[in-house]
Amino acid sequence: MAGAQIMNNLMVKTVEEKVKDNEEKQIKMMMKRQQEKGSTSFKDEIEPFN
Repeated sequence: MAGAQIMNNLMVKTVEEKVKDNEEKQIKMMMKRQQEKGSTSFKDEIEPFN
């Protein structure tokens, strides 16, 4: 069972990293989708970051 505890600790660390990556991916996906839709208000907010 000790091995499982170590795995859990590793999982927690990687999950936190994955959450950060996913947040970045989601923002990028949202930007892409909004640009495809041609939503000008969202584009105007995002444009400086491109």
